[in-house]
Order: sequence, then C-alpha cells, then structure tokens
Amino acid sequence: MIKIFQLQLMFAILEISIEYASHLFLLHLSPASLFLHLSLQVMQIYSLDHRWVKALKTSLVAPNKLERKFKDGNPNQIFLTDITYLTYDMNKRAYLSGIKDGVTNEIHAYKLSKSLDITFVEDTMSQLEVIQLDPNPLINSDQGAHYTSHVFQRCLKTLGIEQSMSRRGNCWDNAPIESFFGHMKDEINLVDCKTFEEVEKTIDDYVDIASIA
Repeated sequence: MIKIFQLQLMFAILEISIEYASHLFLLHLSPASLFLHLSLQVMQIYSLDHRWVKALKTSLVAPNKLERKFKDGNPNQIFLTDITYLTYDMNKRAYLSGIKDGVTNEIHAYKLSKSLDITFVEDTMSQLEVIQLDPNPLINSDQGAHYTSHVFQRCLKTLGIEQSMSRRGNCWDNAPIESFFGHMKDEINLVDCKTFEEVEKTIDDYVDIASIA
C-alpha cells in the first residue's frame, strides 16, 4: 500500500513540475533539453525529506485576482513572486526566490537556497516587513506547493497581503517576475562559480545593478 506521505510527495512533484515546465517554456528549450531538466528536477524533489512534504501540505488555491493588471496600482501594492533554479559548477543546483513590484519593477526581496525547503520562501516574504506597504497589497504567484502551503498562508496573514494565483500552467499571469529571472540568467555568468557563496555574490551584484537601472 502506498503511504500517505508518498501520495503527498507525488502531488508536490506534479505541481512543481507543471510550473517548472511553464518556466522552461519561456526559455525556448528544445524538447530533449526540456525533458532532461524536468527529469533532474523530479529526481531532486523526490530525494527531499518527508518533512518538506508535510510543511507544504494543503489544497488551497487562490483565484487569479490580479488578472495581469501588473501596473494597475500604487508602488508597494502589486507584488509578483516566483522560484527559479540556478545551475553552477557544471551540475550543482541552487534555488532563487524573488518578489518584484509590478508597478515600479523593483526587486523588493530575494533569497538564495541550496534546497527547495519552505523556509527560504518564508525568509523572502519576511523581507517585506521593512517596507511601507500600500493599504491594499496583493501578491501573485503560481500554484506551486510553496505558495499553497500553510507556512505561506501564515506569512500573508502576518503581513496583511491578499493572495492571487496564476491560472494553472499559465506563466504569462506572472510574466514580470518570470521575465526578470529570464533576463538575469541571460546576463549573469555562473559557469565559473564553484561555490554557493560565489553564486550568492553574483546574484547580489546583479540585483544591486538592476535596482538602479
């Protein structure tokens, strides 16, 4: 008999793989490359600790309240968040969580992690505590397991931010943050990075430059 946690893990893999495939589609990868990236992603997710699955367990999916109206608001009101992967030193993997202001295009928060553990998304959200939010803030994300998790819901409640989610498999609903990640990967060089710390510095330098551009 398949244990409950195995079923939960299977659903988590499916959710992330769908969103991951949508992101890769924007990068115009060949079918062979797409299959390879997805295979590596699934294998890495499958190796994660059972506690990760438990932390992400929830079925909550918010409607797409933003409706691609990325500029229809005030600064510090419309936010877009996502997670992307970064490959360095040939086959090492890091994950970047980011939050972008849809109105000003500013990157308000970001966090690099060695794993997909929920805490790095939580740490990203906590960075919004230092800015003056608009009275009616809204954040849009995909329907990935991190953003439907109880942990993320608690973050939203603490900050007083309303949740919006892209329609399943529709990366265009979250296009500004997807585009930022895509341009960043085109412009930075991680080939020469041998350590996680070197990747961190590269990301820090890029965000610093992007913030004043």
